[in-house]
Amino acid sequence: SFPVALEPAVHQELLACVDRVLTAIGYRQGPAHTEVMLTADGPRVVEVNPRLPAHMISTMVADVCGTNPHLDAKLLALGMPVAPGTPGQGRTGGAAVVVLFPDRPGELTAIHGIPEAEALGVRVIPHAAPGDTVATRLDNSASVG
Repeated sequence: SFPVALEPAVHQELLACVDRVLTAIGYRQGPAHTEVMLTADGPRVVEVNPRLPAHMISTMVADVCGTNPHLDAKLLALGMPVAPGTPGQGRTGGAAVVVLFPDRPGELTAIHGIPEAEALGVRVIPHAAPGDTVATRLDNSASVG
């Protein structure tokens, strides 16, 4: 979900942690997908990749902040200035993603509940259709929606 409700001091501690890690590895410009866990000993970085995030995270940021992370990354690559978006500037005040994975490998027979979810204003984006062969979840590429 985005944004995450954090106390201002915790938010600043997370930003400082990510800044220290990106500085330590010499990363100066461009998208940096950085995953951080809050632990009893403070924030700990578990992943840094020089890319945009996957699984609709960029869409959540666009919906909430009113910016386009994909366009921003391209503008940065061209050396153009980009102002970061701020939660509340987009179409929604917050967003969340639920990724659907098959219960077991084989033929997908159905995805239930799509009309009911859409009636509540939820956007459902299937990645597979009944009749498709689906795999056991080894990583996020096995998602069906």
